[in-house]
Formats: sequence, C-alpha cells, structure tokens
Amino acid sequence: MKKYLKLILNTLKYPLIYLAAQVVCGAIAGAITGIYYGIKYANEFSGDELNNLLMEKINGVIFPATFIAAVVCFFIYMLMLRNKEENLIKRCKFKKISFKNGIYIFFITTFLGFFSLSLIYYIERFFPSYSETSETIAGAYNSIFSVIIIIALIPIFEEILFRGLIFNELRHSLNITLSIILQAAIFGIFHGNPLQAIYTFIAGTVFCLVYYWTDSLYSSILAHITYNLMGSLLIPILFSYTEKFVMIYFVLGLVLTLFTLNLFRKSINIEKEEGPYISTNY
Repeated sequence: MKKYLKLILNTLKYPLIYLAAQVVCGAIAGAITGIYYGIKYANEFSGDELNNLLMEKINGVIFPATFIAAVVCFFIYMLMLRNKEENLIKRCKFKKISFKNGIYIFFITTFLGFFSLSLIYYIERFFPSYSETSETIAGAYNSIFSVIIIIALIPIFEEILFRGLIFNELRHSLNITLSIILQAAIFGIFHGNPLQAIYTFIAGTVFCLVYYWTDSLYSSILAHITYNLMGSLLIPILFSYTEKFVMIYFVLGLVLTLFTLNLFRKSINIEKEEGPYISTNY
C-alpha cells in the first residue's frame, strides 16, 4: 500500500504544481489586466459594456499566463530533479528521430485530428460547457503570440510534464499498458472540460505510444504540435467548407489513424531488429 501511495504522490505532484502555478499566474495577469483597462476605459464605458470589455481583455491573457506558468514549472521541475540519478533532460529522453519516423508521426496525428474534430462535431451538443472553452480558444487566435503558445509552446511543456515526467514515473512501478492509460487519463482530466477530457485522453494515448516506441520526447512533441496545428487551425477551416463530409472524416480519420499507427509500430520493430542505421535526423 505504501508503495502505491508513494507512486500517487510522486505522479500527481508534477501536475498539481503546474495547476497551482496556472492559478497564481492567471490571477495576477487577470488582476493587472482588469485594473489597467478598468482605469483606461472607466470614462468611456460603464456597466455591462465595461464588464464585457474587461472580460474580453482578461480572456486574452489566459494563454500568455499559462505559458508563464509553464516556464516557471519547467525550472521548478529541473530543481526537483537536479540531484536525482536522472535529471529532467535525461528522464525525458530527448533523442533524435529519423525523418521517416517524423513523417509517420505527422500523418498519424493529422488523421487523429480529423477524427477528433469529427467526434467533437457529433457529441458537443451533449456538453454545453464546452462552448465556453471553444470560445476562449477561438478568441486566442486574435493574437499571434497566443496562437504560437497554443500550437507549439504549451505542447512542448505538456509533453515534458505528461510523457517525460508522469509516464516515466508510472512505468517504473506499473506495466506499460496501465501506465499509458493512466497518463492519458491524467492528461484528459487535467484539461478540465468533460468533452476535452474525452478527446485529449485519446490524443494522450497516441502521443504516449509514439514516445514509448521511439524512446524520444521529440516524437511526442512533434505529434502534439501537429495535432494542435491541424485540429485547432487548419482542419476547422476545411470543416467550415465541407461540413457535409464530416461522417467521412470521422470514419477515415479513425481507420487511417489506427492503420498508420500499426505501420509505425511495425517500422519501429524492424528498425530495432536491424540495429543502428544512417538516416536524416531532426
């Protein structure tokens, strides 16, 4: 029992630190933004107009505040592991990946993006709270910096946290299958919204598989960035013009994700059997 209690503590301490940092950074950023714009527009707007304006400005700093929290946590994690046998960099395993593997990962997560967006299309009516989350994300695209944060910067940190730290913590005490499932569940729950939890659980499973198979965090980072780029920016544009084909996207997205995942797994197994080889690397 003590062994599992220790595992729970060691696993959850990382996301709880991140959650606390998000709350603190978000509160500070929100307060500063509210005070600044409240004073600036106090004579121009009043009542509901001013409140709506302040909420819009505060929502605009959510993702920058999240990024600041991620940077703070990154250095906290480095300090926490500085005297361990595996420091943060070694534990995460930043190993080069071949160009071929990068192509596999790109297509896997692109197909996964089509499946996820189609899934959201069909079930979001059952999750009214998701509309607020969706609006917050959509509002962030008014800022180039927020777009970069959503598509690239936060995914890099989340891969360090959920695959590099949490998954590796779990796999030391549990079998691989259970470790993959649990880290994906934590990844999904951490996103807060029930609908987000569903599709991020699926995505977290895929990200972890490519990380485990290649033994490199670069793989899951590439997968996560591709998924966010396609799922948050490019595929929604396509959907807006081809909504009548959503069912096709749903079926093909699922089938092709599983198909390319299986091909990728077989390719990795062949590489391991053949041993080291010369390739173009990222």
